[in-house]
Amino acid sequence: MRTPKKLISLALSALMATSSFACLGSLNAFAAESDQPVGATMLMGDVNRDGQVDVEDATIIQLYAVDDAKVLAKFASGEYSLQAADVDGSGEIDVSDATMVQLIAADLQPTTPFEETTAEPATDEPTTAEPATDEPTTAEPATDEPTTAEPTPAEDVYVITGGSDWLDGWTPVVDGYVMTKQEDGTYAVTVEDVQPGTANYQLKVVKFVGGDEAQKEWIGPNGTDVNYDFMVKEACDVTVTFNPETKEINATGTGVGPAEYPIDKITAVGSGQGGFLYDISWDPDAADNKMDETSEGVYEIVYDEVAANVEYQVKFAANGGWGMNWGVPEGTEVTLNEANAAFYNSGNIYFTPASENEYVEVTLTLDLSNYDAVTKEGATFTITVKEIGEEGTTVESTTAEPATEEPATEEPTTAETATEEPTTAEPATAEPTEEPTTAEPTEEPTTAEPTTAEPTEEPTTAEPTTVEPATAEPTTAEPATEEPTTVEPATEPASEPVTEKTWTVAGDKIFDPAWNPATTDYDMVKQEDGTFVLEMKGVPETADVSFKVCANHDWDEAYGNNGDNFKIKITKETDLKIIFDPETKKISVVGDGVEELVFNLKTIYVVGNDANVFGEGWNPAVPANEMKENNGVYTFESDDLDQVANVVFKFAVNGSWTYNFGTATATEIPTDGTPVDLVLNGENMSFTTPGDYCYYIEIVFDATEMDENGNGAKAKVIVHDIEGLEPENPGLE
Repeated sequence: MRTPKKLISLALSALMATSSFACLGSLNAFAAESDQPVGATMLMGDVNRDGQVDVEDATIIQLYAVDDAKVLAKFASGEYSLQAADVDGSGEIDVSDATMVQLIAADLQPTTPFEETTAEPATDEPTTAEPATDEPTTAEPATDEPTTAEPTPAEDVYVITGGSDWLDGWTPVVDGYVMTKQEDGTYAVTVEDVQPGTANYQLKVVKFVGGDEAQKEWIGPNGTDVNYDFMVKEACDVTVTFNPETKEINATGTGVGPAEYPIDKITAVGSGQGGFLYDISWDPDAADNKMDETSEGVYEIVYDEVAANVEYQVKFAANGGWGMNWGVPEGTEVTLNEANAAFYNSGNIYFTPASENEYVEVTLTLDLSNYDAVTKEGATFTITVKEIGEEGTTVESTTAEPATEEPATEEPTTAETATEEPTTAEPATAEPTEEPTTAEPTEEPTTAEPTTAEPTEEPTTAEPTTVEPATAEPTTAEPATEEPTTVEPATEPASEPVTEKTWTVAGDKIFDPAWNPATTDYDMVKQEDGTFVLEMKGVPETADVSFKVCANHDWDEAYGNNGDNFKIKITKETDLKIIFDPETKKISVVGDGVEELVFNLKTIYVVGNDANVFGEGWNPAVPANEMKENNGVYTFESDDLDQVANVVFKFAVNGSWTYNFGTATATEIPTDGTPVDLVLNGENMSFTTPGDYCYYIEIVFDATEMDENGNGAKAKVIVHDIEGLEPENPGLE
């Protein structure tokens, strides 16, 4: 099962149970060591305190939700703010908060400043009133029965909330878009002068129980978790009505029409590896993964050779984006070779094609023929697994439950999923925007992959429906008022015995079973110098072996290569040693014919911000941007241009952001063909072209001197004048 949502109080309790966080007793303890002074103004959603709300903050929240050790430690130290992370004010930090941070980062809803507080527990001694000394009176009590007037409960308050394109950006408040109770018991509110749009407007009703802003219930149409959608064709006042008995929601107005859900295409999207999804990860517009419409509303795609016994993730995205997608709720068990219910804008689908053979055939089918666009029900998906070459024979049905302790895919990165090629970029949860952050390049130069977080899987709801998490408030136990005891400690306080960790290796190909940290077959032996060693005899020639070193037969603490899997290739049969230093967390491998790998270069795409140059901004797998290779030199030529182009770009390896090349620092490079040194997962590069003559751009990625660790690559940019052509728009930006 996947990691469930957690209350802040539960998270704190769990942390207090560990030795490293034993001193933490409240939410305020997390902020104690912060560089940000208590009471300083912060932005809601600015978890890492860098003064802005962006995808990196959403990534941190998601890593907190899966108990990432590094992130928990940074919350504990105060480097990250728990108060800023609880964006929806629910008392929980989970995917809903990450979703709202994504909306803020995409300017789909505003953020608000707040002051961090550290409420001190009351220190006053409890009062002990002296008993009255007056003699009691002897008057007979009245014989009338006492009256016990029932208190009048506060009324519930209903409001509407929705996208910032017409409402509050999914941040409901008790005095916001308040609905008025009607004579028939329904509630209504009118929003004036709503402008027409090209996409659906969305809303939910929020019930504040007893008018208490801390107790809110999110309500979708007919009591579901989905949003209520509608279109506005002409500017008008929009009246929203809600029936609290039936949970029916309606929007009316002179320009209001039903929601529209056009589907131009369906793309299979997920953890591309092992031949699945053609090794393209989380690209909702990848042409290779566009599904064929085999009959009306039924979409299918077949992958002929997929590595067996590996856990994969997949979703189905409409129209090349995350606005409409189908998956399953978190923790859902999926049955292979049978139809499963598909849920609108839900979580990732996990499955493992089990087979005694190395590869299987996988067919993905999405059936929308009975899908109701209003209720969002009726869609199904089928994952058919078949042995290669056996017509009509399918692998025995299995159910894949999302792993919590085991790696999520063939090559995990600690407890989280990794792709076949090491994951160092594109944070899980966020759909890439025109200006993505972290390792994916942005229009403004960014840093490489943030070092504060392990890579995570793709967000479970790329454009979520903002289902409110549970509203239970975390408990804050009042400190005891009793005086501390004064028992003298023993002169030699007994210390708890330190249990030494067991270190084991889990990986693929040369490890059987693969990616299983629970087995003792690959336990490492402690050496006199404090390091741990695993010796393996007669290991056969093997390409692309990946592994990690795990503590105590679990994925909670695991180490590879800077957060990624450690990769080697074995060029001949050999004996090898895997050496791990628990102090430095450094891994080394010794053996004749053993080489450490960083990545396998197959294709190079040049990707950037200018659609006139690249055709589609920041998409790492656009076919037109694939560079043509000739003896290790990759070349891209633009169309003819006659306008000023301020170009920001990087090189993406193998059609994804897992590995990319930039410069060591954000650099404006020359346009005369001067070579520039590149680094793996570096910064964005930029250059500016003229606009007073016609030209085309040649971009070169030179890998002739590059080693297997990505060192030695160079880039060149050349702007070629096109003689005889005059610009139509000279100087136009």
